[in-house]
Amino acid sequence: MGAFSYVVPVYIAEISPVNLRGALTTLNQVMICTGVSVAFIIGIVLSWRTLALTGLVPCAVLLLGLCFIPESPRWMAKIGSQKEFEAAFQKLRGKDADITHEAAEIQDYIEELEKMPKANMFDLFQKRYLRSVTVTLEIPWVKWEDGWTWEVKAQLMEAVEWPQKHQDAFERIGTCPPTGVLLFGPPWMQQNAHGPSCSF
Repeated sequence: MGAFSYVVPVYIAEISPVNLRGALTTLNQVMICTGVSVAFIIGIVLSWRTLALTGLVPCAVLLLGLCFIPESPRWMAKIGSQKEFEAAFQKLRGKDADITHEAAEIQDYIEELEKMPKANMFDLFQKRYLRSVTVTLEIPWVKWEDGWTWEVKAQLMEAVEWPQKHQDAFERIGTCPPTGVLLFGPPWMQQNAHGPSCSF
């Protein structure tokens, strides 16, 4: 998901006309949020297994579609494949479209890019960049016994543990157990820790 979140907007930006580039890359993010929202809504009426299987359908369609999308013209130009560059560009813009001007702009951009000094991974460790690229990596190891409030523990037990251990009790009183938990709040709150701890 992390790779797709980076690669897809770049691909969209590379194949889009200048006047539509911002709108199309924004639309990509809007559609992702819409899909997540629709999945939450559908999850109200479907079990998680059915929801997971249903989610495979758009994935299969997109996977099949990968066989038909053209390569990025900018990438073709960058690696020097002129013939493939023109073919991919013409396919994207239409058989009868005039791509001469836009193709020339891309070629000029690639040439300017080639003239720029080449960077490598070790450049990041120069003294002037160290402060900007310093990243703290934290792998949470959170257990159920860690310092939570008892109210949160009780609510999670009712939502997660009771439906697993006391299914017959829910049937006797004629009610359905919770089908999921939505943790929300500011980024500095503990919802990111609550989920992993439940798995322990």
